[in-house]
Parts: sequence; structure tokens; C-alpha cells
Amino acid sequence: MQLRKSQLVELVIQGTSAGNTQTQFQFTPQTYLQGKRMWQLQVYSVNDVTASPLSGNALLPSANMANAFLTLYFADPDSHANQNGTVPAGQFIQYRSLWTFHNIVNGTDPYSFAVVDLAGQVVTWEKSFVTFTTAVSNTENYSIVFDVVYSE
Repeated sequence: MQLRKSQLVELVIQGTSAGNTQTQFQFTPQTYLQGKRMWQLQVYSVNDVTASPLSGNALLPSANMANAFLTLYFADPDSHANQNGTVPAGQFIQYRSLWTFHNIVNGTDPYSFAVVDLAGQVVTWEKSFVTFTTAVSNTENYSIVFDVVYSE
């Protein structure tokens, strides 16, 4: 793993008094990462870090993480600009298990043997999201914390 620059990104799963019934949660705009090329993405589990360093929220329980899938929206790194000067963009990473991006051996959670190498995609975070196959049904806020390795 070649560490260039790193930034944490947090996706908050808002709790509700009756238990949150949503199954899809969008990222907020990540102004610090706007226009930056992403090379690697790592996710932390509750067995790696118990609370988000950004908000103090507890991390999503592993049982819920097993039902979580990531979709990222970005400009296609394999395409050239069209006649209008724009590069086609879309959800080119769709419904990847969050465990795909977990490479920390903690003795409890699934992990991949290496951090997934990406192709320098410029992600539009506010068009990206995490989908759950079943609702988290949380009454308190949980967070999913990602470590993004990027360059200018």
C-alpha cells in the first residue's frame, strides 16, 4: 500500500425513536475530497474502532455491516472526453460488499488480504451511497467510517 494522502469519510446512519427503516443512505458532499483522485478505500468495523473519531458515534455493528453494499458514482477512468468535453460518469462501482474494503485482521470480522486498489477515480460523494438488504432498525446514530487514500 502506497500511502499518498488520507482522509476519513463518515456516513452517519441516523437513529430514530421507532428504529430507522431506511435501507439506503447517501454520503454528504466531501468538499475536502472534491476533485481529488481516489486510489484506495478502506472501511473500519466496530471491532477495529469502537467510535468514530469524527463524531463519536458508535460504529455500525458487524451484523449490519454484513448486509451493507457500497455504490460509488464517478467519471469513467477508462473513457475519454466526448465532443462536449465531458467524460461519461455513473455508478461504475455498484453494490460491493463493505467487507470487500475491510483488510484489518481483528479475529472477528471477515477481511480481504489487501486493500483494494482503485484507478484514481474522482468520486462524486453526494451521488454515492450504502444500501442495506434489511433495515438497520437503529434507535441511536451509527457511523460507517472509510479511510480514503487520494492524490490531487
